[in-house]
Amino acid sequence: MDLQALINASMEDYIKEKLPEKTAQYLEKMIDSVLDDLFSRYGDSSKQIKQVLSEKIQLDLTNLSLIDYNGMIATAIQNHFNHLAMQNAVDPIMKLMGEVVGKKLPYEDIHLNDIFEKIKEITME
Repeated sequence: MDLQALINASMEDYIKEKLPEKTAQYLEKMIDSVLDDLFSRYGDSSKQIKQVLSEKIQLDLTNLSLIDYNGMIATAIQNHFNHLAMQNAVDPIMKLMGEVVGKKLPYEDIHLNDIFEKIKEITME
């Protein structure tokens, strides 16, 4: 057998059968690597995104002490609980007003005239 013919046949078989698959694998690895580099912590895109976000979000945390932070958290919690307490106090009153005036709250508006008319009806009885 001729060695050159054997090499040529092997190369042709490899090019026909395995080269497209191998090329696709290497391209996939290359693209993954490029994307990893592009969006990695040290990539240019990450640096640009970080710069844009830093410009848009301007937080001055240098003057924020632990006491200030605790105060902000306490105020937020207090506001939340005040809202809940107010809602729990207002709901029964709104329900009672709806029953007295005959309207479903909070879906329908109650006018003062309706309340005065209802009071007049009750006092006339």
